[in-house]
Amino acid sequence: MASLWHTIKLVLFYVSCYLLATCVALYLLVFGRFMPEAKKNIFKHRCISVIMWLVKVFFSIRISIENPHLLPAEPCVLMANHQSSLETFFLQLLCEPMSVVLKKELVGSVLLRSALSLADPVPLDRSKPAQAYRDLLKEGSLRLQKQRCILIFPEGTRVKIGEQGKFNRGAASLAHRAQVPLVPVAHNAGLCWPPVVHPQHTHIRVRIGAALDARNLSLDELYLQSCAWLQENRDALISAAQKNVTPQ
Repeated sequence: MASLWHTIKLVLFYVSCYLLATCVALYLLVFGRFMPEAKKNIFKHRCISVIMWLVKVFFSIRISIENPHLLPAEPCVLMANHQSSLETFFLQLLCEPMSVVLKKELVGSVLLRSALSLADPVPLDRSKPAQAYRDLLKEGSLRLQKQRCILIFPEGTRVKIGEQGKFNRGAASLAHRAQVPLVPVAHNAGLCWPPVVHPQHTHIRVRIGAALDARNLSLDELYLQSCAWLQENRDALISAAQKNVTPQ
């Protein structure tokens, strides 16, 4: 019975998200070109907030943010670990406006491209690493000049709990080239998403690190310090959550 109810909730959740995304995409196809940038940012924030509200309603997942005061007021590069599809949404609520670095395949269809236009993303073709790196520096710098923050997942793809992914240098390189702060952000969303029938974890903790000043650090120092902080705090959040679990 529990498995059936879980399946029903999953179906209702994904149908709700699909309908929301479709309505947003169609609306933007018609009216998007007439919307000023500020209104697009507000619209995106509300859409993501609706998705996170659905996550809470259907799966009782809550999110807490540690050290939000460490986020700089100026445009910055945020680098975060990647464990699930969920953080691609809630991490965009940390700073406004924000652009996300994502795979080029995600902007293939007209409707999806229309919906993603709210985030003014930086699409990269990861089958061509050298070109993707150049595109990141070029397009990322342009977004930062437009006073947008940039969200990057330096692992490049989702890494399951217990596995170790390699952090690429893209986030550090962009921050160093643009001379903007680099902010590491760790979380344990992979423990909570995708949702399971009998969840042991329903609390996502997001920890924000102190901004690293690209103006006072070399590229190597920026890369090594950000990666060390991110790996240490990612593992600490996961370990703390697992120790507090009472087996069912």
